[in-house]
Amino acid sequence: MGSAPQILVTTLLVFASVHLYTSENIRIRLKGDYYSCSGEVEVDSDGRWKSLCSTNLTINDAKVACRQLSCGVPVTMYTIAYTGQDYSDILVSNLQCNGSEPSLSYCSINAPTAQKCTQDQTVGLTCLGTFYTWLANGPNNCAGDVFINSYTIYGYISATEWDINDANVVCRQAGCGFAISTASSSQPAGFYNVRLENAGCSGTEDNLQSCPGLTLTTNLSSNSSIARVICSKNNLKLRLVNGTTDCSGRVEVHNGLSWVSVCGSNWGMNEAKAVCAQLHCGFPVQVNSNSYFGQGSGDIFQKKMVCSGNEYSLYECDFSQQRPSDCTHAQDASVICSGLQLTNGTDRCKGIVKVNNGSQWGSVCSTTWSINEATVTCQELRCGYAVSVQGNSSFGGNQQPILLNHIQCNGWEKSLSQCSNIQLGNGFCNTSKVARVDCSGDNLGYFSLRLLDGENYCSGRLDVYPYNYLTWGTVSGSHWDISDAWTVCRNLGCGFALAAYNNSEYGKGSGPVWFEANCNGSETSLSQCPLTLLGPPDTNPHTNDAAVKCTGYLATRIFNGTSPSSGRVEVLFNNNWYPVSIEGWDINDANVVCQSQGYGFALAAITDSSLGIRSSSTWFKNVQCTGTEYSLNYCYGEISTNISIPSAAAGVICSADKLIVRLVNGTDRCNGILEVNRFSNWERACNYNWNYALSDAVCKELYCGRASYVQSDISNTESQDGIWMNNTYCNGYEASLSTCRSDPWSNGFCNSTQQIHIVCSGPVIINDASLSVQDDRCSGTVLLSLSSNYWNYEKVPIANWDIKNANVMCRQRSCGFAVAAATTSFENVRQSAWLSVQCNGNEYSLSYCPVSAIDANGTQYANYAAVKCSGSISVSISNGTSCSGTVGINYNNTRGYLSAQGWDLNVANVVCQSQGCGFALSAFTIERVDSAPVWFEDFQCIGTEYSLSSCLGATFVTNVSDPIYIAGVTCSKGELSVRLTNGTNRCNGILEVSIGPKWKRVCANNKPLTFASVVCRELLCGQALSIQYNVSDKGNTELFVLHNINCYGNENSLSDCQSYPWHNGSCNSSQEVNITCSGSQIASYANIIYQGDYCTGNVEFAFTNNYWYSWSYTIVPVVAWDIKDAKVVCRQSGCGFVIAAPTYIQYGQKSAVLDIQCNGTETSLSYCPQSIVEPVENPYFIYPAVNCSGYFNARISNGSGQCSGSISIWYKYIWSPLTADGWDINAANVVCRSQGCGFAMAAVSDSWRGTGSVPSWINNFQCSGTENSLSSCSAELLEKTISNSSPVAGVICSSGEVIVRLVNGTDRCNGILEVNVNSSWERACSDNWNNNIAAAVCRELFCDYPYNTETDLNNEGGQDGVWLNNVNCYGYESTLSKCPSQRWTKALCKSQQQFRISCSGGQQRITSIQFTEQDGYCSGKLRFAISYSHYYQNTLVAEWDIKDANTACRQMGCGFAIATSTVSVYGRASALLDVQCKGNESYLDNCLFSVINSNGTQYGKVPYVKCSGYFDVRIVDGMNSCSGRVEVYYNNTWTSVSVNGWDINDANVICRSQGCGFALTAVTDFRFGVSNSTWITNVQCVGSESSLSYCYAEVLSTNTVPTGAAGVICSSGNLNVRLVNGTNRCNGKLEVSNGMEWGAVCNNYWNINHANAVCSGLKCGHALSIQGIYSSGEESSNLLFSNAVCYGWESSFSQCTVTPWVPPSCNNSQMANITCSDNSYLPVRLVNGSNKCSGRVEVYYNSQWGTVCDDSWDINDARVVCKQIGCGEALSARSLAYFGMGSGPITLDNVQCRGNESNLLECSANPLLQHDCFHSEDAGVTCEDSVVDTAILTATVHAVFSGSDSLELLDKAVIQTINELLSGIPEHEMIKVKLVRRKVTEN
Repeated sequence: MGSAPQILVTTLLVFASVHLYTSENIRIRLKGDYYSCSGEVEVDSDGRWKSLCSTNLTINDAKVACRQLSCGVPVTMYTIAYTGQDYSDILVSNLQCNGSEPSLSYCSINAPTAQKCTQDQTVGLTCLGTFYTWLANGPNNCAGDVFINSYTIYGYISATEWDINDANVVCRQAGCGFAISTASSSQPAGFYNVRLENAGCSGTEDNLQSCPGLTLTTNLSSNSSIARVICSKNNLKLRLVNGTTDCSGRVEVHNGLSWVSVCGSNWGMNEAKAVCAQLHCGFPVQVNSNSYFGQGSGDIFQKKMVCSGNEYSLYECDFSQQRPSDCTHAQDASVICSGLQLTNGTDRCKGIVKVNNGSQWGSVCSTTWSINEATVTCQELRCGYAVSVQGNSSFGGNQQPILLNHIQCNGWEKSLSQCSNIQLGNGFCNTSKVARVDCSGDNLGYFSLRLLDGENYCSGRLDVYPYNYLTWGTVSGSHWDISDAWTVCRNLGCGFALAAYNNSEYGKGSGPVWFEANCNGSETSLSQCPLTLLGPPDTNPHTNDAAVKCTGYLATRIFNGTSPSSGRVEVLFNNNWYPVSIEGWDINDANVVCQSQGYGFALAAITDSSLGIRSSSTWFKNVQCTGTEYSLNYCYGEISTNISIPSAAAGVICSADKLIVRLVNGTDRCNGILEVNRFSNWERACNYNWNYALSDAVCKELYCGRASYVQSDISNTESQDGIWMNNTYCNGYEASLSTCRSDPWSNGFCNSTQQIHIVCSGPVIINDASLSVQDDRCSGTVLLSLSSNYWNYEKVPIANWDIKNANVMCRQRSCGFAVAAATTSFENVRQSAWLSVQCNGNEYSLSYCPVSAIDANGTQYANYAAVKCSGSISVSISNGTSCSGTVGINYNNTRGYLSAQGWDLNVANVVCQSQGCGFALSAFTIERVDSAPVWFEDFQCIGTEYSLSSCLGATFVTNVSDPIYIAGVTCSKGELSVRLTNGTNRCNGILEVSIGPKWKRVCANNKPLTFASVVCRELLCGQALSIQYNVSDKGNTELFVLHNINCYGNENSLSDCQSYPWHNGSCNSSQEVNITCSGSQIASYANIIYQGDYCTGNVEFAFTNNYWYSWSYTIVPVVAWDIKDAKVVCRQSGCGFVIAAPTYIQYGQKSAVLDIQCNGTETSLSYCPQSIVEPVENPYFIYPAVNCSGYFNARISNGSGQCSGSISIWYKYIWSPLTADGWDINAANVVCRSQGCGFAMAAVSDSWRGTGSVPSWINNFQCSGTENSLSSCSAELLEKTISNSSPVAGVICSSGEVIVRLVNGTDRCNGILEVNVNSSWERACSDNWNNNIAAAVCRELFCDYPYNTETDLNNEGGQDGVWLNNVNCYGYESTLSKCPSQRWTKALCKSQQQFRISCSGGQQRITSIQFTEQDGYCSGKLRFAISYSHYYQNTLVAEWDIKDANTACRQMGCGFAIATSTVSVYGRASALLDVQCKGNESYLDNCLFSVINSNGTQYGKVPYVKCSGYFDVRIVDGMNSCSGRVEVYYNNTWTSVSVNGWDINDANVICRSQGCGFALTAVTDFRFGVSNSTWITNVQCVGSESSLSYCYAEVLSTNTVPTGAAGVICSSGNLNVRLVNGTNRCNGKLEVSNGMEWGAVCNNYWNINHANAVCSGLKCGHALSIQGIYSSGEESSNLLFSNAVCYGWESSFSQCTVTPWVPPSCNNSQMANITCSDNSYLPVRLVNGSNKCSGRVEVYYNSQWGTVCDDSWDINDARVVCKQIGCGEALSARSLAYFGMGSGPITLDNVQCRGNESNLLECSANPLLQHDCFHSEDAGVTCEDSVVDTAILTATVHAVFSGSDSLELLDKAVIQTINELLSGIPEHEMIKVKLVRRKVTEN
């Protein structure tokens, strides 16, 4: 069926265990401390988590469980000792999984067996968990061996059963595309603890964890090869072969194994663009799919490539589909790209731009060539960025033709193939106007390194990845030597260089050979070496690729010393530790070792034999560090393997744990002059550059808080010898001065200005505490977070750690109390200070304990605190009732007892409250009778704690076998009852309580109403109305004194409240409690506490009275309980009928008992006679339970229609036939009513026609006929077997069998009602006619609603008819036959019993439609909702055709109709709809239709339609993405649209839906080529549709070869706009070009919004005016557009909505004329900087200079500013008024440039002067000042002065800025600005 059956979870009680019986929605969890994928298996059973027995569980079950939890595969399954008491909390599995299911809900189910789970058989499970997949040992991160790891495992994927589907999943999970090949390699070396195999993926999974067959093994002894894969990303290589140039030929890709050709099916211009872009070959000139360059051989690439045209490489295209299976080499794809080169320049990155048309090279016209096109050219040639653009041939003769006339780039493209408006040919371009570009040259920018194909990650061929080009390439081996290798090894953190290779030692690389290197060996990165860039990048051979072999990362350790921070230095090489020779060893080398090990800085470099002479065959020697390196890996060093005489080993003494500090000559230990002690003597500290970070470290080390004052010029201090702290640097987070970074210290002389006086804030406090976990989370070394060190946790030496401190630590950790307090001592560790913590033991955290710091006085050891806590201890009460008996303690997973020593009522109270047993009535002791251990004694509780773990402490019993007496308790729950006496009824009076047989009054003061609420609830007396304490009746003088009882008001009884133990006492009458409740309640609702089956279990009640409604349920005892009471509960709970009414007996006192006496017919308990009675004096009470049949449902099936056939019952998750036992017309009537089928016309029985035999559980229904469903009837639950001869129940309902008409009226919608039951018409008779019946008749006849009815028809005589028994219509039925009714009978109809109906007869509407019985998303039968009803129904139609279907498809958003028909269905109809659509309507409601009477046949026709569905549309093979051939995607194929009927309206819909503006031209020729087939024709759009799916269209019967392919040219990217005949380019008559011609625009209904869009698109500021002008002659004869709609937000006119034709009313006096503000340029300057190329950015607008806000300000914005002012590259973008705050307006905000714009106004930004900033946010830039961009400076000057004859009006500041700009232009360029310069000078 396509999905697993949906089954509910139930459990069946068997013996003392519970079976996991069925399996829908099985919820499981693994109960563990930390790791969510490991722990004890628990299953959700009716809202409770229960353990799972290990019996019957298999590894397949474990596989499915781990998969369901998203935890991968199982690692191990184990058993756990069950520590609970209730074995019904253990489930026994009867699931049978095969291991491939997605969750346990899909496993098969075995029948439950009578099997009991033993105590030690609950199951635990450890799953692998989420693991990560990566590829290694390959050429890149998307190819290689498949490895996995997680928090707990490290392993690999076995090649066993490894296939392409598994590989596809790995590639997808790694973000590497799809798999192009699979392989295997030998078992990997190294440490691995798991292996995964047999994944069995389908290939569609998101990760390996989801594959059904994945298996884990930890037995790695057997040899197993590792899976290997090559993914498409970075490995799908591309080439062109057999072409005439490097940029033409047959397309071939490398699939990881060999070069293969590409299938040309679906190959088009978009795919060619990606090829040309990837090969840096310009743009595509010609595309072929017919082996144009010859047929390939061998395989054809298995994937189909679908590109959008915007990709930069073929890899980025869609490869989700397989290529057609019938593709041959005759269809090999090929492409001719333009190629791209610069010639006649000084190098390959300068010169005239040349392209190739497939046969010759030629130039590019410079007319439209700008900085944007030049930027893309430089990027594609890998020549950096464009420095200048020139447009003449003065730099060399042009001997070749102009081949490219027009191209339009934005500047951000990486290839010319992504640019638009590419027009090949000369056009009208003068041959002298050729484009020339000077690029900056090869600028690799930042680059990454890697080593490939070596023995490990630190050896192999060197690959370089420049981020400017995003391509891996190699380094030339020319001049490559060991010095270069040293730099590379250091750069990669790979230790020392062992060898340098220059002969492709590790194989030839791929991609560009980027450069040659010449390093001296001391550089820290390769980028610091002199590099010679090579080019062109893709043409260098890989015959001598550079390679290196490094030692690998050298781990370092300090070994064999007196402390961790001092000793011999050793490095790890080839898995062995080797010493470092003293040869060349100095303090700088030692400093690097100390800092890399986190031990501060070096105090001494040991170069003698004091650390011993170690014999070793390998030594590290001649180490040369500067002292600032992060580790020895970045230093120079040598490896010697032939030392014959052992050398002395180098060593270090580091500052950490050796250097201590103090403050002297101050008022206390936390302020004074700093002194340090390195070895044993105190010395003054000297430093020139002291700061707060250094002072902070000193204060924190002394536990004196943070530095609050620092003084470095101490005038009253004498000069003296001291220690110089050379370049000591602290970050501010260090806990001591000794852990800061520093150069080695030296002795020196300190004068008063060089000493330091520090004042610290004072003693610290403890913010928080944690444990360095050892055995468990509740034991370990204490870590403190001090106020001086934020929230960093650290080990702190503590002077006096004891059990009181430990107790607080345990409480703070929520770990119970302390079992032990210990300290760990470390020798040879020096500390400046220790902490003294002095807790009294009852604090909630160490933060509340007194803390002080004491000086350590140079001691050579440190004590660190440790603790072992009890952890959370489990308490239980046993050997009595549930709330009284022996107190048990579970500790260390072992159950034992609590000693009687120290046992009192306070401790007992905590036990009672923690068990939900109220408060303690008594604490007693009892002699132990078994050998279980006694764990604890002497608990210290105050009585209000929530658990024993929260008490102040306890003592761990030393010998757990010694104590004889143990603790016992009696709690209030079940021992205490209440009553109200001396009142008017049982619900008001004086409060008395009973503990045992005797009643006593209660003495209490000022109890709130919540206290009374609990008493009222316990008595089932509703809401508390009042509580009083002034009682005149003295009553009993012996009272209970309620001691600090606290009720929240939601407790069910007084014994549930929190309280101190009660005691006997006496008090006066004013302290007795008088309570008034709202009154006795009744049980209104019942809830079944499920036990096993869904509708079986104990019963709890919700009580109500006239004043109080409670929706909380309470378990209460009953006087008696029988089958009648249970029947009502089953009915009210929706649980079918009753099977049994069991009861159970439970111990515990109760204050009220329910006496309920139902007769069994009630629909709710609230209708049953009942009362609340006082209990008898017996601690045992009866409680109710029920066993109901459970929910079941009925259906009618196997008949001629939906409302006649045999009856099936849904029960126990299957449909089974209903036996005919007891089946009658009453039960049949209930079935018809419940199915919405009206009433029963007949109850029938027949032999079952199924195969085999099936069970039937529910039989012999006894109904009155008025019930709403069979579940309200009585029945018999008895399993029977149904076979072929068994009689089963059936029914014939009225719906579909009865039709109506109105006769003797003026038309078909009014007259006397007649019905047709058995093919004959007869009068309808009834005594209960009403308007609802009339409404059903009118709807059935499609006659709208009734406006008049008559029942006393005097002129109609009596006649034979049909008596409509108890017809009860509700007013919404669509036919009379669907109204509930009893069986109709023959009768004589008197005139007053007949019924005349007058319907309005108004035009009906089809308000909505839907699919039913769908065979696809947009195909199936139709159902209608008619205007009078919101319900959908099968509506029979007279006629239905393709036009009707087209409208229906459009209405449902399903495109247009492909096919339609009518389907014959059973059922009679009184009227038929005749729908008559034209096919272009938006809704069926817009169609014409009529109603005709039916002939009453048994079968009618309902419409069936198959719609196209929503389909994708694309524009392909045009000049850009908004022009080209229109194709639609259907049946996994792109096909053309026929030109038949294709017009501008259809084209307009295409343009709008593709985000391409409006249509300029509807193409109806072969201009854009054709695809292989055409699917749709005769498209008819009105032009306003949102997509082609909503237009009318016709489907060709077969895909045919097109006679012409429809195409479009849209406005976006193709609409050229200009203003002509004005004073400058920013005013004049508006003209547009549709790609073929220029024409004017009619200004009908135009306003300023239209003009703003035009001005914005022309970069001419905003619109000042718009008007119509008169034109005559040829210039006005071509009006192209009219009726444009612009809203004002458009950035260009192409984004407006335009009607692409001119109405006749538009004459040549209405042509649009626009005047723009001409703000097409914003002058920019930099102020307050060191020169004119750095400073605050200011722009000139509205005759004043303003600033730019730094919101969104970045380096791209800075690039535009630097370019605009002629200052070369941007070095930095500054914010927060870095160059000072401006004073004028803030002109620009939220500037967001791409970096390639020519001025700031071209960038995205807020409208001018709109901002939310202050001058403190002024933006600034720093540019290079050595580069002058002549072209940009010239354009700047012209833009400022263009069209201005009044230079004297310009601001002087502007003129000054222009002069500065002009001063940078070279003299030979001055001819371009001569006139401007003269004018400026004159002004």
